[in-house]
Amino acid sequence: MGGGGGASAVGTNGTQGPSSAGNAGSGGAGVATSITGSSVTRAGGGGGGAQGTSPSNDRNNGGVGGGGSGGTGNATLSDGNGSANTGGGGGGVVGNPVCIASGSGGSGVVIIRYKFQN
Repeated sequence: MGGGGGASAVGTNGTQGPSSAGNAGSGGAGVATSITGSSVTRAGGGGGGAQGTSPSNDRNNGGVGGGGSGGTGNATLSDGNGSANTGGGGGGVVGNPVCIASGSGGSGVVIIRYKFQN
């Protein structure tokens, strides 16, 4: 139910509601860099899964920086994958009545920067 940690912030805790219909925590924020020439945030944490079968439960957000959103226990909902080339975490799920697959983490990227000699 809690959100996953990002590169610069922890995820938030979920809350327990009546009849196990609580709200899940959001993923933690990633880190912004400008190494490519424009600011891009990467490595956000995945959102936690909300327990219960109602789509009105808080679907919780993935962290800024590519974290995938979590899902509810409703078998018709799927949860989010982390964004490509960000290293963001995949969203979680709490199964009720059945457990469906959690989201996959986003692929990473390698950026190499070096200075030319004059």
